[in-house]
Amino acid sequence: MQGASALFYTFFTRLYRTRVEEKIHKRYSLFYIQKNERNSCENEEKESLENICALFFAFCMVFSTVAGDASFVTAYAAEVQTAAGSEAAENPSPAEESGADSTEGAQNTINQESAAQTGNAGQTDAAQTEGAVQTDAAQTDGAAQADAVQNTESGADQNTALIQTAGAESLAAFSYTAAPEAGLPTAATTGSGTLDVSGVSYSGFSKGIAAKGWSEGAGFTVAVNAAGYTDLKFSADMRSSGTGPANFALEYSIDGASWTKISGTDVTLSTDLALVYQQTALPAALSGKAFTLRVTMQGNTSVNQSTVGTNGVTSINNIVVTGTQGEAATDGTVCSKVKASVEPGDVEAGTKVELSCATEGATITYHTDLDSADKTYTEALVIEEDVTIYATAELEGYETSETAEFAYTVKQGAKSKEAALATTLSDGNIVALYYENNGTGSVLSKTASGKKLKGVSATAADGALAIPEDTAELTVSVDENGYYTFVSGDKYLTSGATGSSVTFADAAGDYSLWKLQKANENGGYYAINANAKYNNTTEQYLEYYSGFTTYSYKSSSDAAYVFYFYLIDEGTPSVHIRADESVTENVAQWSGTADYKTAGVTADTGIAGDSLNANDLLDTDAIYSAVVNGAAVAPYTEATSTSTGSTSYYMGGKGIGSGLVQDWLVIERDEAAKFQLWVREDNPSALRMYEASGFLPDGRIAPVMMKK
Repeated sequence: MQGASALFYTFFTRLYRTRVEEKIHKRYSLFYIQKNERNSCENEEKESLENICALFFAFCMVFSTVAGDASFVTAYAAEVQTAAGSEAAENPSPAEESGADSTEGAQNTINQESAAQTGNAGQTDAAQTEGAVQTDAAQTDGAAQADAVQNTESGADQNTALIQTAGAESLAAFSYTAAPEAGLPTAATTGSGTLDVSGVSYSGFSKGIAAKGWSEGAGFTVAVNAAGYTDLKFSADMRSSGTGPANFALEYSIDGASWTKISGTDVTLSTDLALVYQQTALPAALSGKAFTLRVTMQGNTSVNQSTVGTNGVTSINNIVVTGTQGEAATDGTVCSKVKASVEPGDVEAGTKVELSCATEGATITYHTDLDSADKTYTEALVIEEDVTIYATAELEGYETSETAEFAYTVKQGAKSKEAALATTLSDGNIVALYYENNGTGSVLSKTASGKKLKGVSATAADGALAIPEDTAELTVSVDENGYYTFVSGDKYLTSGATGSSVTFADAAGDYSLWKLQKANENGGYYAINANAKYNNTTEQYLEYYSGFTTYSYKSSSDAAYVFYFYLIDEGTPSVHIRADESVTENVAQWSGTADYKTAGVTADTGIAGDSLNANDLLDTDAIYSAVVNGAAVAPYTEATSTSTGSTSYYMGGKGIGSGLVQDWLVIERDEAAKFQLWVREDNPSALRMYEASGFLPDGRIAPVMMKK
C-alpha cells in the first residue's frame, strides 16, 4: 500500500504541477482577457483541481496509516499553500492608508481546508490501532508543533504564534485573525502577558494589530513575566503600508521607565506580513524577571522610501516569547555588560549619559580616552566634547563584566559655551544679546534677514545661558561720552538712520553708537541708538519683532524693547586714543650734519636721533638705517670740498639712490620710451649718480621754483 500511495502521489503531483504551469502560462499569454472572464476561468480550474485533490486525499488516507503517507499529505498541503500564496502575490489587492487594508474581506481557506481534510482522513474509522501515527495538528511530545491555524489574511503567511523549539515553552503568545473585542491593551492569546501600543494610536486589525500616527520612538509593547525562565527568545510577524514606517528595533525595560536597545535587532519592513523576528535571543539580564519589550520605530523613512505619513499603518501579529524553565544562576557568574542610556554616535553638546548594569548591586567603574584614571560611576556623565567611555561592572561572587565601549561625537557647531547674566557692562567685555519671551527667547545672531538680524532660539535658566551656534559674540567698547559700540568680528551693530533697520556694518558710523538704560531690576536694559531718529525727533530703540530691529518705543509693548546681556568672556579693555589736532609734537628728529665717522656710526649701529640737542646722537629710541639690496650699509655718505678741503657728511647710504633709480627704470620701461629728470646743478653727488645710470645733460637750465 505504501507503494500505491507513492504512485498516486507521483501521478497527482505531476498532474497538479502541470495544471498550475498551464494556468500560469494562460495567465501570462492571455493577459488581455477581461477580469470577470479570467476570474471565472481560474475559479473553474481551481474548483476542479481541488475536487480531484480532495478525492485523492480521501483515497490515500483510507488505505494508508503509515508515517510515510502522512508526510506525503503534509508535503502536498504545503505545496498547495505555496501555490496559493504565489497567486495572491501576483494579484495583490490595493491597500488603503486609512488604517485597514482592502484585502481584509478576502480569506484564503486552502490551508484550513487542507488541514481539516488531513485531520479527518487520518481517522479512517473510529477505531485506530494503538500505534498508528496521528496526522492531526497534535504531534508527539518533543516534536515541533505546527498548529493548523493559519493567518487567513494572506493564506501564505505562516503562523508563528505556536511554533517553538524543543525544550522551550511559550510564555506568552499573541495571534489574531481579527481585532480583539475589547481593543488594547489585550491579554495574550496563549500564556500570560499584555500587548499594547506606546506613542501611537491603535487602529484595529489589518493583517494583525494595526496602529497609525507614527513618530520616532513609538512602538508596540509586550509585557511578560519570565520568573523561573532563562534562554528567552522573541518572534513576531510585521508589515507596514507604503506610507508606514520601514525601520524598527527591539528595546527592553525592567522598570518601565528606562529603555535599552537590543543590539542586532534592527529590521526593515515591507508591505507584506513577514516573520521579521525569528527566535531572536533576548538579553540574559531579563532571565527570571518581569519585563517589557518594545518594538520601536527608528527614523522617519517610510516603506516607499519617503517620509512616514499620518495615516501610515504598521501591523504586528503572531508574537511569541519563549523560555526554558530553570532558575538563573545567582553567583559565580559574569556581571552583565554595562549599558548606556544614550546610543553612541553624534550627540548635542550637554547630553547626559547614564550608565547601568542589569546585575543588581553591581558597581560600575569607568574611564575615558580623555582621562585614563578609573572612576566609580555615581551620576550621569555630561558630554561636552568628543569622547569614548569605557565601563565595566563588578560584584562580589561574580566575574567582572566585559568592557563596554561608548563613543560619542559632539555635533558640528554644537559645542556649547555657557554665559552668565551680566548686570553691568565694562569696556572690553564679550557678550551675547538675549531677548526673553515667557521663559524662552532668542539670541542675536550674525545672520541678516532683510533689514533685520535673525534670532537664534535659546533658553536662559538660573542666570545662565547656553550659547547656540551662529550667536553674534559682541565685543563691548565704551567711549568717553558713555556711548557703547558692539562689534562682532570686525563689523559694527548699526541702526538705520530713521530706525526700522539693524545690521552689522563694515565700518563704524554715527548710527553705531548706543545708549543703555536700565529697564528692570533683573538685569534688563533698553538699548537706544545715540543718533537714529524717526522724523528727526523720536529716538529709536532696539526691538525684537520677528527678528532684531529698531523702532520707536511704545509702552504698550514694553517687553519687546527689554534685552539682557550674558557675559561670554571678560575680554580686554579697549585703548581709546583721541587726537588733538591743534598740538604738534616731534616724535623723532635728526639734525643730519654730525661727523658720523668720528662718532663711530656703522651699518650695525645706525644713526641715533637728536631729540635733545642737535647732532647729540643720544635718542636711541629713534634709529636711522640704510639697506641696499637687502643688506645693511653705512647710513651716511661723505663729500670733501675741493676748495676748502673740509669733509661734510650726509644721512643716506651708498647705492641707495642708484638702486632706486634702477628699480624705477625697470618698472617704468614698458610705459616710457624716454626718461627725463631735473637735477640741481649744485648737487654733484646726484649728478654723478644719474650720469652713472646712463643719463646725459641736454644743456638746458631751468629756474627752481620754491615755496617758502
